[in-house]
Amino acid sequence: MEISPSAQNKAALANELLLARQPEAAAALYREALSGIHATYPALMLGLARALFAVGDAHETEVTLERLREANPGYASPDGHLLYAQSLEQQGKTDAALYEYAALVPYYPGQEARARYALLLERTGRIEEAQKIFEEIRQSIDYGPRHQYREQREWYELAKRHLAT
Repeated sequence: MEISPSAQNKAALANELLLARQPEAAAALYREALSGIHATYPALMLGLARALFAVGDAHETEVTLERLREANPGYASPDGHLLYAQSLEQQGKTDAALYEYAALVPYYPGQEARARYALLLERTGRIEEAQKIFEEIRQSIDYGPRHQYREQREWYELAKRHLAT
């Protein structure tokens, strides 16, 4: 990046900084990269949102993702949508978060969105709905391909724990 401080190189370094648990530095690099012709580039905006969420700034995460959606109406990202729902949840915007999780579950690959939705339903006292979703997670993984268990183990174990209570 020192030789060629392009937006692409800044984004690559910012991503590595996120992996190295240095979200503040990653956010700064993403902000630098989001300029000029790259000011509304979806991958950069999503990267910034990920960094902001890792820093703990749920409000700025929400704002960044809303700007992304406004600037790029045709852009779809299941991970971005999950991050948006999580940012709403962290801010205590429970109804909005439930709405986003419900919209996300049908198309999100894997079980994380479904599990997070069930957890929030459970926290809001909607126990039967949550239990139904935890059971769907368990069945999906029990009856799915073997590799799915390895990839989705965290959510499977979470669902089993919540079904046992």
